[in-house]
Amino acid sequence: ILFHVSEDRTNATALSIPRDLKTRIPECETKQPDGSTVVVPGIEKERFNVTLGQDGRDPGCTMKTVAEITGVEADHFMMVDFNAVKELTTAVNGVPVCMAKPVKDPKSHLDLPAGPSTVQGEQALALLRTRSSFGNSSDLDRIKV
Repeated sequence: ILFHVSEDRTNATALSIPRDLKTRIPECETKQPDGSTVVVPGIEKERFNVTLGQDGRDPGCTMKTVAEITGVEADHFMMVDFNAVKELTTAVNGVPVCMAKPVKDPKSHLDLPAGPSTVQGEQALALLRTRSSFGNSSDLDRIKV
């Protein structure tokens, strides 16, 4: 997610980049555990998800790809894992969501009624993991939700 906070800190905008997005992944330098660097070759028409640690890529490769896709150079980046989603949503006492229709997903175990709800912890993570309950089961339909 590319996230922009306004200079006056009164609002923010988030742009979700689909993991399944086919894009050009540029070559990137990655630092190795021994301190040396290796250039990972770029590839054409590959899923954005490949930038997330595959084939020796590191977060810098992801950021370089984001800049190429969006034209935006990010000042900072942060990586979070699934536990962080659970902890952060719990720390803020949940995140409000609104479902157009009820969702009962057997794979992610998400069970939400139509209308407004507040999700946190495991339920927030289930919402992020749900695919098969939304449209064509892709990231694009999950992003729309």
